[in-house]
Amino acid sequence: MTRRHPSLIRAGAAALVLLLPVTSICPLLAGAQAAAAPNAPAQSRPAGPTIKPDARKAREAYQQGLRAEQKQDWQSAHAAYSDAVNWAPENREYQLRREIAKSRLVQEKMDAAERDAVSGRLDAARKELVSASYLDPSNAVVRERLAELAAAEPGTVREAHEPDLAGQLHLAYQPGTRSFDYRGDTQGAYREIARQFGVEAAFDVDLLARPVRFRMDNIDFLTAARLLGEMTRTFWRPLTRRLFFITEDSPQKRREYEPSIVRTVVLPASQTPEQMTELLRLVREVTGITRADLDAHDRTLTLRASPRAIALAADLIDDLEKPAGELILEIEILEVDRNYARQLGITPPQGAQVFTFSAQQIQEAASSYAGLLNVIEQVFGASASSAFPPLLAFGGGRTTFLATLPGAAANFSRMLSLVRHGRRILLRAQDGRAATFFVGDRIPVTLSQYAASLLTGSIGGASGLVKPITNYAAGTAPSFMATASLRGDGINDLIVANAADSTISVLLGDGQGAFASQVTYPSGTQPVSIATGQFNNSTALRNSDSFLDLAVANQGANTVSILLGNGDGTFRPKTDIPTGTAPVSVIAADFHDLAGTGFTDLAVANQGDDTISIFQGNGDGTFKTPTLVHLPAGSAPRALAAADLNRDGHIDLVVADQGHNTVSVFLGNGDGTFQAPTDYPTGNSPVSVALGSFTGNGALDIAVANSGNSVTVYFNQLSSTSVPLGQFVAGPTRDFAAGNGPTSIVVADFNGDGNADLAVSDQADNAITILLNAGNKLFTALPQLPVGTAPASIAAADFNGDGRPDGVTADSGAAEATVILNSTSFFGAGISSIGTPFPGVQYLDIGLKVKATPRMHPDGDVTLQLGFDISSLTSQSFNTIPVIRSESLNQTVRLKQNETAALAGFLQSQVSNSITGAPGIAGRPGIGWLGQNQLVQKQDSELLILVTPRLVRLAPHPDHAIYVGHGSLDGASAAAPGLFSMPQPQPPPAQAPPVSQPVPPSER
Repeated sequence: MTRRHPSLIRAGAAALVLLLPVTSICPLLAGAQAAAAPNAPAQSRPAGPTIKPDARKAREAYQQGLRAEQKQDWQSAHAAYSDAVNWAPENREYQLRREIAKSRLVQEKMDAAERDAVSGRLDAARKELVSASYLDPSNAVVRERLAELAAAEPGTVREAHEPDLAGQLHLAYQPGTRSFDYRGDTQGAYREIARQFGVEAAFDVDLLARPVRFRMDNIDFLTAARLLGEMTRTFWRPLTRRLFFITEDSPQKRREYEPSIVRTVVLPASQTPEQMTELLRLVREVTGITRADLDAHDRTLTLRASPRAIALAADLIDDLEKPAGELILEIEILEVDRNYARQLGITPPQGAQVFTFSAQQIQEAASSYAGLLNVIEQVFGASASSAFPPLLAFGGGRTTFLATLPGAAANFSRMLSLVRHGRRILLRAQDGRAATFFVGDRIPVTLSQYAASLLTGSIGGASGLVKPITNYAAGTAPSFMATASLRGDGINDLIVANAADSTISVLLGDGQGAFASQVTYPSGTQPVSIATGQFNNSTALRNSDSFLDLAVANQGANTVSILLGNGDGTFRPKTDIPTGTAPVSVIAADFHDLAGTGFTDLAVANQGDDTISIFQGNGDGTFKTPTLVHLPAGSAPRALAAADLNRDGHIDLVVADQGHNTVSVFLGNGDGTFQAPTDYPTGNSPVSVALGSFTGNGALDIAVANSGNSVTVYFNQLSSTSVPLGQFVAGPTRDFAAGNGPTSIVVADFNGDGNADLAVSDQADNAITILLNAGNKLFTALPQLPVGTAPASIAAADFNGDGRPDGVTADSGAAEATVILNSTSFFGAGISSIGTPFPGVQYLDIGLKVKATPRMHPDGDVTLQLGFDISSLTSQSFNTIPVIRSESLNQTVRLKQNETAALAGFLQSQVSNSITGAPGIAGRPGIGWLGQNQLVQKQDSELLILVTPRLVRLAPHPDHAIYVGHGSLDGASAAAPGLFSMPQPQPPPAQAPPVSQPVPPSER
């Protein structure tokens, strides 16, 4: 929330407007801009870029924009100026006015968003920022603040489907304590424990008998079993309520007999992938659990371990996942006249004088008034009594001293003139998370007049990949997007997997870029991946067809659903086939090409048990029992891709291993088996993989999207005869920045230059990042394009028949699909992008950017890490381009609630020279110096920043002790499986009869 006043920032921006040349920029989302201004005055709009120029209509629209600007109606002004530019695209004045109106309109929406955020209306604040991002998609501050507010909102977290654990066995031993004094072997000791507690013991045939002396007093069953297990290196598990099984404690026996459970825990407080990854690291270090799967999209953590370790992990997560504290930061930015500030207040004394008098002068002064005046005139040299200053007499005896009293001046007349301009900002921020705000203007600068080569290939200046962006309703929490021509007419349709309501949405396309309303089909629990293919194409069957079918991986049901198509965009009821644990990706390909059937097979990545299931197709919509490809423990395969990478005629397999931060390449043998994999390192947490020829040599390369904000690219090596080897190396740059929280990646030639480009969905930014292939194994990122909330998947296809690939995302946070139609005005069709593209237009942020990160302490104090960046005009220019001065201030302060801190600001000096003199003489060289007066005035302006934190909510962090128990949690331990509780003091036994203890024969 802000209160506006004319400011130095605005003045600087206005000056920049007058100086900087501006070029024509294609408006982003012309349709979205029109929709965002429903109250704009009606005006006939051009239908497209081929409209005939009309100077009269352009002037009318321009005058309409001026009237709206005078009323501070920036939305109407922007719409009118946009019309003027469309009717007269060569008029730079119209272009300039439009860009300034857009900058002010974006600032208005950001102000409205902050007002909503401070009032607690986070959803309304996000809508305002999304609207601002549609107007200015290259505005990094808007995207950054949108991501911050999206993280601050709790959001809807899908309830995890937990397995039914009602059948878990618990040994029904008798309560209380017993005393033991036993000498014998391992089996005998366990039988004695079982006898005293009313249960029975069974033993592994491989268990070796070891001599044991077991002597303990007043211990319960769990303690007795644990101690005996540690003594004999054994562990036990229940078989029935009255029978438990004992075997050797070794890794092999643990895998065979130790019970393990799977539990999915929701992470309600962690907002970013980095926070979730840090929580996963803590859980692994504290509990020792190695089999854990983090789903940043659904904000869930799936754990597989012993019941004891799972119970501790759940307790630990519950303790850590608390809502973050919130506060309001009141920031006042004051432009202060430093010259007046120096004069304000009381001026201290500058000096004093001391005078001495002889004894004769004192006697003369004491004799009469005339003598006193005579002495004063002698000392001070004044003839009037009013001329001498106030005096103070001191001393005595033979000599008396007089001292002048120093004078002091008080000046408070400049109090109201001290602060020239000011701005008050209220930011809502969370504990430990930054809040960002910008005050100023975004001004375009054309660079094309300085280099003719910059007239083409402009990337950063254009703003129209999408004309328009359209959102279509899907199911709840869409998790995957696929495209295919389901009716065989060449028109691409959309298929969406909805994880939360376990359905598949089908949206049929019309070939013009629009889609019909969704039709849903039930799937298994939590569908997360879709593959298309012809699964019922056997020519030996009467009911076979060539229609496209669907295979859906259901992570929550451990199945793949097969939906056979009818050829008209509809599907038959699903048939489920079992998979491994937690299938997260499915692809369709012919992995058994040596069989010569041509049937389509399936490959499924099972993240829960580190396997890949290969299903051989029967050609009738069914599949054979799968063969398994085992991966190293902890690999956590997340995504698959398949193609012939070495041109041997066999389909190869590429696996993104999220747990090991690698991508594995399996070269196929043509019979459903694969050679030993080759692993290549990636960025942090790879989640998606795509294949394409990035060098133009026909060999397929690999691109991997990493949720750690990067894309890893590997290039296929060629033999001496230019045949791909299926062996990969990185280019000069292996990892490329790709927004925050990438979830999916797709390959397509978006700018029509013949080179394969990349598009990445960024969940944390609510946007997609386009990486243009710049040649030489390099990629250049374009400004992000806003889509719906939390895009989980992206796909590309030609939706409107113009020959250019379009984009579509599945937005898990908005229950919708966002369709993005490609426009050559964004990329420049057919333009080569050799080297690093240089924009023909550059935007400059002239103003003040505030970034504050609070840290709240239990005692109520707040530590603020503050960053202020200010950019303003200077009086200098280079090649007619004004020089922009940029300054930064970073400071960390600790304050109490409602306590204001004053921070050092920025200083701006202004010097003015004035010359006065006799006409005709003062201006002449040489002699003019004798007939003129020069006056130099220096004026300093300073920005003073006042920050006050105001508490909204403290994070609940009560003291909580978590009982860990003894021994390893997920390894060797003799504690009872399935039980986890705080140890309670045992009451003394109530008159229990003495229990006879067996005596060894040697002691009888």
